[in-house]
Amino acid sequence: MDFSTTEVIKSWVVPGMGEGRRVELKHNIMTGVRVLLIDGVPVEDSLGVSTLFVGCMGHQLPFKLEGTGGVQLLGWVSITRTGALFGKFVYECMVDGQRMVEFCEGIETSQGGLFDFKISISETGWDENGTSAISWYRLDVTRKKDLVRTSIHRRFADFLELDHEMRSVFRQHMIFENLPHIPPKEFKVFVNHQSVEFIEKRRKDLEHYLRSLGNLARVCKSPAFLKFIGLYDVYRESSIIFEETTLGISMQATECGHVSVSFESDGAVNAGLFGPGGVKLLCDNDLVSQVNGLPAKGLTVQEIGQRVSSLPRPLVMHFIGHAS
Repeated sequence: MDFSTTEVIKSWVVPGMGEGRRVELKHNIMTGVRVLLIDGVPVEDSLGVSTLFVGCMGHQLPFKLEGTGGVQLLGWVSITRTGALFGKFVYECMVDGQRMVEFCEGIETSQGGLFDFKISISETGWDENGTSAISWYRLDVTRKKDLVRTSIHRRFADFLELDHEMRSVFRQHMIFENLPHIPPKEFKVFVNHQSVEFIEKRRKDLEHYLRSLGNLARVCKSPAFLKFIGLYDVYRESSIIFEETTLGISMQATECGHVSVSFESDGAVNAGLFGPGGVKLLCDNDLVSQVNGLPAKGLTVQEIGQRVSSLPRPLVMHFIGHAS
């Protein structure tokens, strides 16, 4: 077992002391080993063990802070267990009788984040079977370090899947409690999902949710998150909504068993193939990744062609290529 995945790091900044003093607790919830640090320096006698067998009173780790003018503040960090045996740990920091607000080590400011996000519009399309109308939300993404951009369509169901995966991946990490809450699912029998008001509210809520996720440094580096936003290492996923029956592209099988695309003529290059700022969303030899949300992996050229010709318009297709 990789014990590093079971380490919890809790930190608090004590205000009113110059730039603030940082109190940090490192606790491995599997082995129980913990240590308290002030501004990165271990506190004497704080190294010890707090396991799930700790009593209901828990452990308190005392410390002292020296402020301006030689004023000393007394504080402590508590480690307690909630519920029955094998429950979970709760952490709290008190300084001079006041509870400190926890600071999440994994959070970066929007200026220090890795990506810029914007959910700009919603398109009404069809599900993978072409039988039910659904809303596709277009996500415009810019990677700050190299300004690579993409535009990709996601359904609300895709956001729900991302949220489930994030909570599974980070369940044992310190940022779990800081993961934002996804907008609630509302049943169509009670709410008109195609109304302008509903779509706009959900768009705003999803944009806020995604930006909040993007402010968590560890989340921004997780493969599931990177694949969701369409920029993963040297690869870029994008999507295009085709309104016309003829797509203007041809498909062919690759040696690796995927299906790639190429333009049939210069006339295939139209406004739909470009995202905000003129970013090109489809290039020769890009691979088909989805057709109306259905993964294309394992499908032949003929099977994808049959789906494309049989599904109603507008049609949403996703493609994977090299980020540039």
